[in-house]
Amino acid sequence: MLRACAAFVLAVAFLGASAERILVVPLDSRPSSTDFPRMLARIAAVEVQIPSTDLLGRFTEQGQATEIASWLESRDYEGVAAVVVSADMLAYGGLIASRVAAVSETTAIKRLDTLRELRAKHPDMPIYVFSALMRTAPTATARTRSWRLNLARYVELQEKYDRTGERRLLGEVRRLKGRVPSKELSRYRLARKRNMAVHKALIRLVDERVITYLIIGADDAQKYGPHYPETQELRGYVRDRGIAGLVYICGGVDQCANMLVSRALLRSRDWTPHVFVHLSDEKSASRRANFESQPLSISIRDQIIASGARPTSNRQQADYVLYVNAPQTDGPAFEKFTETLLSALQDGGRVAVADINIKSGAGDARLIEALWKPDRAPRLLAYAGWNTAANTLGTTIPQANLYLLATRAKGDAVARETAQRQFLLHRFVNDYGYHRFVRPEAYRLVDSDPHASREEAHGAALGRLEDWVSRNTISLLEKYFDEVFMNSTFVAGEEQYWIYGLNEIRVTLPWPRAFEARIEFEFLTQPVERGS
Repeated sequence: MLRACAAFVLAVAFLGASAERILVVPLDSRPSSTDFPRMLARIAAVEVQIPSTDLLGRFTEQGQATEIASWLESRDYEGVAAVVVSADMLAYGGLIASRVAAVSETTAIKRLDTLRELRAKHPDMPIYVFSALMRTAPTATARTRSWRLNLARYVELQEKYDRTGERRLLGEVRRLKGRVPSKELSRYRLARKRNMAVHKALIRLVDERVITYLIIGADDAQKYGPHYPETQELRGYVRDRGIAGLVYICGGVDQCANMLVSRALLRSRDWTPHVFVHLSDEKSASRRANFESQPLSISIRDQIIASGARPTSNRQQADYVLYVNAPQTDGPAFEKFTETLLSALQDGGRVAVADINIKSGAGDARLIEALWKPDRAPRLLAYAGWNTAANTLGTTIPQANLYLLATRAKGDAVARETAQRQFLLHRFVNDYGYHRFVRPEAYRLVDSDPHASREEAHGAALGRLEDWVSRNTISLLEKYFDEVFMNSTFVAGEEQYWIYGLNEIRVTLPWPRAFEARIEFEFLTQPVERGS
């Protein structure tokens, strides 16, 4: 495989061609928070700038909120189309920090003044903000291992009892409460109380027109749990201020930067794509996916609207069709779904695929087998299949939105087509291959090491783990590239281009665990000589 530097590498072409920028304060330092928004924006020839990774924290280490605020204040805003801000990073130091009470309510709310100052200096700048509605379970660490799941189950069943009055639950509620250290339960409740105060402060900033649009994403939600009354309270708080169209409460939070980058660019270029949804099984519309509190039909609608697009029931008037492989789709239903999907691809239809039939962390192997062909996968507008339904939908939909937006503009077609294919390969390797093949083996490696755990590893154990993950993920990346993208061509303008290799390959562990990996690479492309 060729890896020479004398290539038409996307990064060079992109940086020279784009003047438009979006500033993003990410949720944390994971690739889904930092790399995905940047890669998506590249498709639309827009540069996403984020603070240095050193400022974003690492796992349980807080991000440096004060320095993040200084970074926002010191930017050159010439050519900036919008600002996208994680309130959790700005107020607490990131998602993991938002689940503990280390930062006081007073300090967290005071830190939001950065948004007021930004609005005062840039009165016409769109400011998009997202915030996590705290999940039920505390973060999985070595310290919380003995009690975190008991706490999560306790607060879930307690809320279920409060809502349903089912007395049979009381014995289990009492039993579980006894298995949770009282000081940990107190800290947990304090963090939730503080976070609600911050959510309300953000809603007031929307009412004051400081924030242009706010997403509150329910992190890893279930049907029952403390997030339910919190959501009801926040909806009422928004409704009382008459700003329901400016605050959106939906499932998931890891994907919110993707959606707001999409929304920002669609709004800046005055285009609203319309999306027709094709479910693998219509019965799934009323079911809840894992880590979702709403029926699937509502979850899909929420992600489409938050991204700046609109759902439509008219297939012929849709800008693209979102094929959703829903959980529990089997037999004839799956076969019909796949047949319809592949037929649409063959006919040149605009097709995006969200695989939310996720088992053991990876998408549906049957769907991958059907799509992973040189004449199929590169034709997709978008594909994703990672972690939760909201995370997946909130990645697939922005990619489709931004690629179609880019095709409407007179930009660098080579950069656009290359960035589009890179993100597709990244999704198949990251969302499916890594979680299907690499992560399970990495966990077995960790299990054999007395100095590490699946929650976290440090020192020499982390070094061994990262080296193993890097070598095996790079091998997987090269295999997937060779199977589908090596020697493939695409048309940009009036020229045909050839993808002939990978460059700048690097795989690291962003956090001290194997749950996710940072996978970096660039395609090598060059024009196809006429007559060759």
